[in-house]
Amino acid sequence: MKSKKTAELTMLQFAIIISGLQISIAYLPLPRLLAEGAGTDGWMTILVMWFLSVIASLIAVRLMRRMPGGTVLDLISLRIGKWAGKAAALVFGIYFATMAYDGFVRTTNITRSWLLPETKAYVMLILLLIPAYAIVKEGPLLVGRYAELVFWITFWTPLIYLYPLKEAHWLNLLPFFKEGVLPVLTGIERVLFSFVGFAATLFLYPNLKHKQYAVRGVVLANSLTAVLYLWITTVCFVYFSPDEITEFNQPVLQMLKTIEFRVMERIEVPFIAFYLFIYSLIWVPASYFAVYCSNWLLGAGGERKHLRIFYALLAGVSFFYFPTFSQNDWLESVLGRTGAVLEYIVPALLLLFFWAQDKLKRRV
Repeated sequence: MKSKKTAELTMLQFAIIISGLQISIAYLPLPRLLAEGAGTDGWMTILVMWFLSVIASLIAVRLMRRMPGGTVLDLISLRIGKWAGKAAALVFGIYFATMAYDGFVRTTNITRSWLLPETKAYVMLILLLIPAYAIVKEGPLLVGRYAELVFWITFWTPLIYLYPLKEAHWLNLLPFFKEGVLPVLTGIERVLFSFVGFAATLFLYPNLKHKQYAVRGVVLANSLTAVLYLWITTVCFVYFSPDEITEFNQPVLQMLKTIEFRVMERIEVPFIAFYLFIYSLIWVPASYFAVYCSNWLLGAGGERKHLRIFYALLAGVSFFYFPTFSQNDWLESVLGRTGAVLEYIVPALLLLFFWAQDKLKRRV
């Protein structure tokens, strides 16, 4: 529940946290995944996923209106039982902890691959954990302010991809529905990870300053995500050939290598360093939700203690084992399928269950 009276998020901060969880690292391989699943019709898959994510987000808001002063864990504990609340805390805690870990791993691998290949993975991870701890330990208010700051200092970055359009081949997009509607729909499974993250609504709703604007917030968040995805996917599709785009693991970064200025030959180097702010929009909020769930479940030591233990475990594990890019891709596919259940299906089932429960009580 809301621990501080001042811990109130604006609608924009609320929307940016959700959109940041979705975009962050997920947009890097997105054009390739769409091309592999639906060809150059993959941009239509984004529209389908936008519609589904908006509907699921509205369901989450409708669910949380049943308990505006608490999170989904409080709601489940009150309406079903403490055992159910603890089970939900365990499941969501593992889910968000894995999401944060995936974000740290992906960011570390990208940074080492493009910028600091000689730096040890665990050293790079520890360097990311230090500023993350300073933000997350202060709770949702600072997380929201940080997300808003990142938005305002990075909102112009998609404009850099106007430069490659001078070599664009727009005919790559034609004809539409090359192989029918089925590939557009089957491509959904490949991009599920890119459209999860709005489960943040289930935990941030009590901290939202003007709860009447929650619907606007989730629609804005999913729309920001869809617009960026459409832009970056379209640019990649018209710049790379349909066969060529599948050869690059992260075509969004690969395109930066083609941009050159007289005063700077490798523009991808400072840009990737700058993108660390965007990447952090997954591991900062996800870390907070993970330790919130663990503290709610165990109720011992407070969130800061849980955060220190969580980050110490991440640093310790990374010293002995660090996933590769392919293992990272596998983890994201698992997170995508898990998120489809926890974020799209579970809130709808809970809302239906509570509706049926209320109706039975009124009859009795």
